This record gives sequence, C-alpha cells and structure tokens, in this order.
Amino acid sequence: MLATLAALTLGVALQVTGAEAVLRSGLTPGEHPVDAVIASLEPEGGIAPRYALRSEYVLLLRADLQMRGAPEALTTAVDRSVSTAVLEWLLGELAVVREAERGGAGDPDPSALSQTRQRVVAQLGGDPGVAALLSATGLTASEFDTLLRRRTVAQAWLLERHPRLIEPDDSAVREAFESGQFAQGYRAEATLGEARRVIRQRLIEARYPAALRLYLRGLGSRVRVRVFVDP
Repeated sequence: MLATLAALTLGVALQVTGAEAVLRSGLTPGEHPVDAVIASLEPEGGIAPRYALRSEYVLLLRADLQMRGAPEALTTAVDRSVSTAVLEWLLGELAVVREAERGGAGDPDPSALSQTRQRVVAQLGGDPGVAALLSATGLTASEFDTLLRRRTVAQAWLLERHPRLIEPDDSAVREAFESGQFAQGYRAEATLGEARRVIRQRLIEARYPAALRLYLRGLGSRVRVRVFVDP
C-alpha cells in the first residue's frame, strides 16, 4: 500500500513492537540482515529520492524513549501519536542532511560529533545503555554511529542556516536559568554567563525534533513524501 501525504502531514502511523528485530537477529555466519524502506522524500526536479529505512526509524524511536526514561522503552508497543511524530522527525532529519550535503557540509565537525556522542551516550545511561539499545533493536554500533553523525550534521546546519527554528534567544536562556531547569548541568554557584553554554545546548536539544518537523513542513510542494505501509 502506498500513501501520499498531503501537505507533509503524516496521517499514517507505524506500530512498533518487540518483533522489530526479527529480520535482523538469528542470522548464521555469512548472512546479512534485511532492512526495509518505510518512507521516501522525493524533491521536485527529478532529484534522486532519499529513503528512510525501518532500522533508522526503530533506532531513533527506541533511543528517544530510552532517553526520556519511558517504562519498558526497549520493548513496549508505541502508540499512534508517538510513532508518527518520530517518523516525521526522521524524515525532517534526512531532509536537512540532504540540504547540508548539497551545501558542502555533509561531514560533521569531529569536535561536534564527539560532543554529540558524549551527550547521547550519557542520556542513554552510558555504554551499558547503548549496548542494551542495540541488543533490543538488533542493530550495530555502526548504525548507532550513523544516527550520531546525522544528528550532528542536521543540528549544525539548522543553527547556521535556519536559526529561527532552533536557536534560543536570551530571554529563553535567562528564564531557564532562573527556573533552574538545567541546573544539574553546571555548578550551583554558577552565574548566568557561566551557565549560558550548557543551557543553550540543552534548549537546542529540546527544540531539535520540533525544528525538524517545522523544516519538513516548510518545504511544502518542493518535496513529496511517501510512506510505505505494510498492510
């Protein structure tokens, strides 16, 4: 079944359960895991489409649930609203990375990539959390690295070219400081100036999924989105 999404609104949800790794586990030596295309981004002008893979979607979704501390994040079924939002997040990320690659910025800055890795790994519960995530999804460290690289490139490109979607202003930073929203990230006696870098980065991370969805929807008719649904 092929569904075309009008105005980039994702009206089709994907249900993810513990069976997601079936095709990628239980392999004998020499065999390779099977992946599937779940959606495509098709720019106008005949430019080659960018495909979203089921493995990318599953990894992003499970990682997000795990970082949020959701109960049974690696095994629980996912409802319509969450899974749709994550698919739109992935498609937005792929669209931003495509733009960055066309602008010559497709390779992440090594320092920025290292910082992204440190933040994500810490939010997942350290190396044991990453290992649990990969075991539950049947994916590899290389696929986890791809997620990190994609996130680093997309976030940097949004900040450089589309800052209104993601860059917090001074009032947002001050409000977060005064409320102690991210106080665990800096010393208790820190001034606003000392805490600004940490707070800014936390706000950027919090805004990142919504910024991607806004970017995707802002493309309008310039990109056709197709979602492939297993009936």
